[in-house]
Amino acid sequence: MEKKDGIFEEYHDNGQLRLKETWKDGKKEGVSEYYHEDGQLAGKGTWKDGKKDGIFEEYYDNGQLAGKGRCKDGKKDGVSEDYDEDGQLWRKRTYKDGKLIEKEYTN
Repeated sequence: MEKKDGIFEEYHDNGQLRLKETWKDGKKEGVSEYYHEDGQLAGKGTWKDGKKDGIFEEYYDNGQLAGKGRCKDGKKDGVSEDYDEDGQLWRKRTYKDGKLIEKEYTN
């Protein structure tokens, strides 16, 4: 089987873009973007050598940020924040090497 290489796109049944990602030597590399059926951005994140590496964000259908966090070498690392559909922060979690070390609810 051939290794994926280059930009790949998938589409929802309605023709809207569902996924756009870049592959290099069979591994995800660079920015990946995911979309809701209406074309709104659902999430995005950065990959390095097939592992999550960098900031990842997810969005509600209404376009509001649902959550964001950071990964390093495929593991959660640093502060992750979760928001309600009105954009209010409701939870913060802190990770180190993929392990949850602190959790705080803000409302």
